[in-house]
Amino acid sequence: FTQTNGTVGVATANADNGHLQITYKSAAGTWATSDLTGTAGTPVTDGAVSASTDPDGTLAIYSRGSMNGNHLSLTALQPNGAWATVDLTNTVGTPASAGGAPSTFTQTNGTVGVATANADNGHLQITYKSAAGTWATTDLNTLVGTPATDGAVSASTDPDGTLALYTRGSLNGGHLNLTALQPNGAWATVDLTNTVGTPAS
Repeated sequence: FTQTNGTVGVATANADNGHLQITYKSAAGTWATSDLTGTAGTPVTDGAVSASTDPDGTLAIYSRGSMNGNHLSLTALQPNGAWATVDLTNTVGTPASAGGAPSTFTQTNGTVGVATANADNGHLQITYKSAAGTWATTDLNTLVGTPATDGAVSASTDPDGTLALYTRGSLNGGHLNLTALQPNGAWATVDLTNTVGTPAS
């Protein structure tokens, strides 16, 4: 992650106890490390973690719990310097997740969020907060027909503002799929293995 104050760093999980750890270097060049399970109450994790910086400067670290039923948690360093942790499964309804690490995204309209895979059925799920500050969650298999995934998910925002979510299918031979929220507000899903020839992954 890179913060707006010039601090850079990385989020990891402690192999001994599953605590969420950040290691960071300030703009002045001094390295340090901090246990966020100890200081901010982040649930212990299986190592599925990701970090990003929101447009307002908030450092957002998403992690999957290893002792709370795979709940998705957000641990945030807010612009006022205070840390806070929230269980997004309890507060927003994000399904317990499985597979790879959550993948964060920031849209050009200021919406921030994370893509995960539902542990029960492999559905692609996005949990997001609009620029107005309201959290919500959506099942993209139900909404747009994204094939079920094994949890290998990746999110990015294209230069034209398209939110692009790439997933590996779990029931279609490992096909690579793209689910996109286009600038006109319409969702679409395409199987890149079928249409472009991307090999199964």
